[in-house]
Amino acid sequence: MLVVDWRDIEGETPDQDIELLIELVETLPDGAIVVELGTNRGRSGLAMASVCKGTVYLVDNFTPDHPGWVAPSREVLEQNIAAIGLQERCVVVEGDSAETGRDWQGGKVGLLFIDAAHDEGSVRADIEAWLPHVEGYVCLHDFNNPHVPGVQAAARALLGEPWKVHWLTGVYCV
Repeated sequence: MLVVDWRDIEGETPDQDIELLIELVETLPDGAIVVELGTNRGRSGLAMASVCKGTVYLVDNFTPDHPGWVAPSREVLEQNIAAIGLQERCVVVEGDSAETGRDWQGGKVGLLFIDAAHDEGSVRADIEAWLPHVEGYVCLHDFNNPHVPGVQAAARALLGEPWKVHWLTGVYCV
């Protein structure tokens, strides 16, 4: 399949949620840092990178037994980045999302998109690890999905009520 833009990338994040992420990234200043946890093949991450005036970090452990519909692949992600021509805006980070956050030295994050493991414990660990680094938005995929209640439970316990819920994504301003 020829990849021309993010819409051509196989993924699980609906267009409506990606359009919200694009709108939020467009509000960030020049040089902004965006971090996506659970980037998979890059559908939402590359959509954000296409409008970002800074750097997008794409974090995934690329575990082949991923429980979603689309198996993550670093090789496919890197091919997609190159096909769209976003190599200068994207940094691929292979590793555990919470551990990467605890070790983060990359500066303040303008937008954090959490779409890694969806169980409550993993989402809590991601929020706790990354929150000290965020000055802007924390967005959680599947926040409004009744099939994965751990996302909303963890977010509400640690962050309270969201600023906005759009389609499946919950958005917090921090």
